[in-house]
Amino acid sequence: MSELVEVGGHCMTTAEKKEMLEGIARSIDSPFTFESVCVWCQPHTGARGQNNRNAHAANRVAEDWNRLKRDVANGNSGC
Repeated sequence: MSELVEVGGHCMTTAEKKEMLEGIARSIDSPFTFESVCVWCQPHTGARGQNNRNAHAANRVAEDWNRLKRDVANGNSGC
């Protein structure tokens, strides 16, 4: 039985939270092109964004942003 948890002011089951966070992780790892623009999903740098993204591995938010910075600096859009 899943327990209820609060995420961003919304109530959901732990299974729903796990599914949501896995979807975010897939999106972060999958930049895409829309028309001529490369779109990156990035975690919010505020406390809630960092707490959610870093829940199972320390410092993933910084790693995500550093990957974007590195790709842009190298002329690679990631798309």
